[in-house]
Formats: sequence, C-alpha cells, structure tokens
Amino acid sequence: MDPIAAADELLDLGFGLQGRGEHAFALEIYREAARIAPTYARAHMNVGNALQQLGRIDDALAAFQEALRVDPAFAPARFNSGMLLLAIGQEQEAEREFHAAIRDKPDLVEAYVALADVEETRGKLELAIANLRHALELRPRFAGAAYNLGMALQKANRFEEAETALLDAMEFDPIAARGALNDYCWNLNYRADLDPRVVFAEHVRAGEAIARRAGAARPSRASHVRRDRIRVGYVSGDFRLHPVGVTMKRIVAAHDRDAFAIHCYSNNPFVDHVTRSIRQSVDSWRDIDALDDAAVCESIRDDAIDILVDLAGHSKGSRLAVFARRAAPVQLTWLGYLNTSGLRNMDYRLCDHHTDPAGESDSLHTEKLIRLPHSQWCYFPLEEVDLPPSKPSADFHADVVFGSFNQFRKIGDECLALWCRVLSRVPKSRLIVFDVDNQRLRRRLLDSLAACGVEADRVSMHGRSSVADYFRTLASVDIALDTFPYNGATTTLDALWMGTPVVALKGDRSIARGAFSILQSIGLTELCATSADEYVEINVRLALDGHRRASLARSLRPMLERSPLMDAPRFVAALEAAYREMWKRWCAGE
Repeated sequence: MDPIAAADELLDLGFGLQGRGEHAFALEIYREAARIAPTYARAHMNVGNALQQLGRIDDALAAFQEALRVDPAFAPARFNSGMLLLAIGQEQEAEREFHAAIRDKPDLVEAYVALADVEETRGKLELAIANLRHALELRPRFAGAAYNLGMALQKANRFEEAETALLDAMEFDPIAARGALNDYCWNLNYRADLDPRVVFAEHVRAGEAIARRAGAARPSRASHVRRDRIRVGYVSGDFRLHPVGVTMKRIVAAHDRDAFAIHCYSNNPFVDHVTRSIRQSVDSWRDIDALDDAAVCESIRDDAIDILVDLAGHSKGSRLAVFARRAAPVQLTWLGYLNTSGLRNMDYRLCDHHTDPAGESDSLHTEKLIRLPHSQWCYFPLEEVDLPPSKPSADFHADVVFGSFNQFRKIGDECLALWCRVLSRVPKSRLIVFDVDNQRLRRRLLDSLAACGVEADRVSMHGRSSVADYFRTLASVDIALDTFPYNGATTTLDALWMGTPVVALKGDRSIARGAFSILQSIGLTELCATSADEYVEINVRLALDGHRRASLARSLRPMLERSPLMDAPRFVAALEAAYREMWKRWCAGE
C-alpha cells in the first residue's frame, strides 16, 4: 500500500479519536502515520496538533517545524505554528509565521484573519483592517472576518463602517454572530478616549439596527388596565449563580404578592440552585432560549404582562429585539447593563442619584431615567464566606498587596497608567490581577507594567477561579484597585464585603460612577476621588496607613450590612413604588 494512503487512513482514525477528546491515543496514531510516511508533512502537523491539545507546547512547535522541514511550503503547518505562538504570547514570531503561510498559500483566508488579530494588538490597525477586507474578498460571506472587521473599525472610530460590517456578520451567520451588536456596545463602555456623547450616539445606532431587524412594533393592549395586581415580567439569561441571579433571588422573594404578579422569562437552559429558588418564588416561569423573538413576544402578550423588565441590556443572553417589538405596555432596563439600551421602545432605565445626578446623564439615554432613592443595587454575596482574622499586612511589616478582580478587558491603557503611578509611589507593593487566562494577556500586561517601571516579580496573575477562591483572594489583598471608565459593581461590593477597601474615581458617565455610588451609599466619602491625582493620593495614603486599613478591614462588612445596599425589603419597596408610578403614567395615557 502507498505510504501516503496508509498514513491518511491513520490520520482519519486519529481525527475521530481527537473528536472524542482522546488526544493521547490520537497522538500515537499520528506518530505511526509519520513513521510510515516520514516525508508526509500533514502527518507531522497532526502530531503537533495532538501535542498542543495535551499542553506540550514545545513538543508541538517542534512537530510543526518537522512538518516544515519535510515540506517548507506547507502553509497549514505555518498557520498552526503561528496560532500556537500567538496563544503563548509570542506575537512577533506568530506574525512572521502568518506572513510565511500567506506567501506559500495566498488564498489561506484564516491566515489573513489571524494576521489581522496580531496587527491590531501591535497597534497596526489599518493593516489589520486591510487584511480583514482581503479575507472577505477571498471568502465574501465569512462571518468571523466580518465580525473582526467591525470591531477593528470600531477601534479606529469608523463607526458607520463598523456597524455595516457587524450587520453583515449577523446576516452571514445569524447564530455565530447574533451577539455582534451587543459586543459592539459593550466595547464602547471600555473606551476612556471616547466622549460620552459618542458612546450614546453609537448605542442609538445599534438600537436602531436591532429595531430594524426586529420588525414593526405592535401597539399595547388596552385591556391590561383592568386588573387588581400589576403583572411584572423579568427577562434575563442570568437566573443562575451570577450577580444578576443572586440579586433577583432576593428581589422576587421580597415582592408584595398581593399587589404584584411576578413572571420570569429565562433565556438560558442552564439550571442551578439559584435558578430553582427563583422559579419557586414566582407566579410563572417561561424558558425562552429556544424561542425566536416573535414567539417570545406572543408568550409575553399571552401572559398579559404590564411591565417588562430587561435585566441584560447588551450583555450575553440579551433579548433586546423582544423589547424593540414592544412586547409590553411599559418596558424598562436595569441591573445587567449599566448604560442605555439605545432602543426607542425602552421607556425607562433604573439608576440612582449618584450614578446619574439630575441633568447630567438624561441626554445620554433613549430611556427616561428613574432614580431609585437609595441605590440601584441590592447586594447579597454569591457565597457565604467568613472574614479572615486579619490581613496579611496587618502587622505593618509585610508588603502592601493591591488587587484587581474585574474582567481583564476593563483594564485600559489610561486605567493601567494610573495604577502604575500608585505602584511607583509604594515601591515594595505587589499587584495581583485576576481574569488573565492566557499567556498572550500575561505578556501584554507585564510589558505594559514594565514600561511604567513596575517589575515583573511584583506582579502575580491568575485566571478565573472558583467563587470560594475568588472571595478568599479578595480578602487576602489590602486594597482592591477599581477600573475605569467601566467601574466594578458586584466586584466592588464583594471587596467591601471581604473587608478590602476600594478607592473610587468619579467619572463623567453613568458606568464610570458605579464605585462612587456604592461608597456614597455606605458613607465612605473619604475613599471617593474626583480627579486622577486625587485617586492616586488616596490609594497611596491608604497603602501607607496600616492602622486605617486595619480599621477598615474590621468595619467594612458591618457598614455594608447596615447600608441600604443590603436592605432588600427597603429596596423592593422603592422598586415597587417606581413600578406603580410607571403603570399610573401609562394608564393615564402618558
């Protein structure tokens, strides 16, 4: 039998094994194929693929190089080698491999997309855009390339072109790219360089695109007025162990059931103990993740919902198209996305006087802002965790430890520059950063910190962890560093719960005043800064004052427990008052 044909039979067998996750067995099959056909580059490449799946990175790279030794023009091995180098943070070497793959196979579309990814990361934004456009010329309906093009154009502030590319991606592959406009809006919230009015305008653009795709809205049913209880529907993909789910577990349990009928529409098939608790506490529960928007609207109308509450905004699990279709007479957004939805059919957004002082944010929302009297948050920790007896540096001889526990993508250049100023003023301090889940991010963060004079041995990075480990690590640091312009919310509350202070920098938009609102609500104005310089000074002063840190470590949890932030009955009473006012307005034709 021809060696290549025999090797191909083995490769097919190996593919099947890898498809079942049996990478070690597949590796042996691939090695046998390479032994039978030692000059067959594809066999060596598959050896590398299996080794990569087993985490043997150096061996995988060596196998890819062996494939290229026997066939220097074998572009797939170049591409796979580049992808592996990219994953471990060796971006310059990866870029070189992608260029070589394109040289050997000019129609290798995936190589142009991967090359654009590297170029964008390395600041070559226009080159990245050009390569993504070329990928779409080679494969005109490639949703992945269109999506990446949209995000690159957004980064270049070419918003109209970005929207067109993202809408194309959603047309090319409605399932894979269905969250493209949501991702577009999320990314705007991380942009400290954008004026809030630009961020608002782009949310409106996205909202209009969602509404166009959703189709015409239907008028509300007047018969809703005739009822004893107001029927409230909550829509979310996060009725589970998630900040939204944990909050809603308390909210639905505290609702006045004589005055309100509570319905939940769950856009996630996952079920856990939080899901079950919420489901047992409401009048009706609908699983809507498998339903299209038209069917969801009909279900909500059949339930005769008066007030429909969006708990997702532009986050994962969103069903904004349902709201665009006007599924209920009164519609509002709250909790899961701390910015405007951009929808004209979203009537209200819940917030508070600290995140959105009267007159400051109203023009940046398509919704009418309803400011709850105490706070927009009702907090309860994800898990019960005892406070530690003391902080590691409570003896004042240990080095001060700062920590970042927010999503890594919230740490922009401007945010990192301020952190570096703090770390430079406290020379022996250390920094722990969570949500750094691959070598590429680790390398980028260390390079950025090194450019500011912060040595790598002062920094430790961790990926995602269990809830218990997350709380334990929160308790182990002395000061939690907030992010901006997108502040921490639940993360800030979790830090305070574990006795770890957070300094808030009051920003110029709702999403940049979350931590400020939380600290104001518990009376910790001393930790609120109104300028970058003041933010640095407060962090440094706190780092150098061990007695104050020790006092805060003991008092933060009791302060939080006594605050409106953890008073669920008080919060729900204010929430229900807002619902009554909204319903009264609608019944009056307002």
